[in-house]
Amino acid sequence: SGGQANRGQTLVALRLVAVTAVVLLVPVTLFGDELALILFGDDFEGIGRTMAILSLAAVCTGTSGLIFNVIAGMGLHRYASWLTAINLSITATLGWYLIPRFGVEGAAFAQLTAAAVALVFLGAIYRRTQHVGSSAAGEAQESPVKREPLMRDGSSSK
Repeated sequence: SGGQANRGQTLVALRLVAVTAVVLLVPVTLFGDELALILFGDDFEGIGRTMAILSLAAVCTGTSGLIFNVIAGMGLHRYASWLTAINLSITATLGWYLIPRFGVEGAAFAQLTAAAVALVFLGAIYRRTQHVGSSAAGEAQESPVKREPLMRDGSSSK
């Protein structure tokens, strides 16, 4: 069915993000300080840990973006406002607390926390709207969102 095909495409994209993240994160995590010296020079010595934190945040943000696009494609873009308010609140609140104490690492951690919360939020919305894991047989069910057929020009058939 169309819902299962969409879920299959989403899972393929999520797997691609996961593989890409591992390939890019391992070097940054293991050799962050060395990479920073090579890429940015002596002025940025010691930022390897900050780079690793921001790289994890980027993975969360990229994965959230993928899930958000799927949800928005289902006509559920109202969650964007909620997500924006949640992210802004978390980043600002943690930033005010962590930046004076930990500098750029505090800012990076505030960003990581907001990105991780966004990922959990969107993942929960996706699971709820797709009924992932909720059927008796353990298979995903069709989305409850009613989709209008689109014409070639992208307009609704109504």
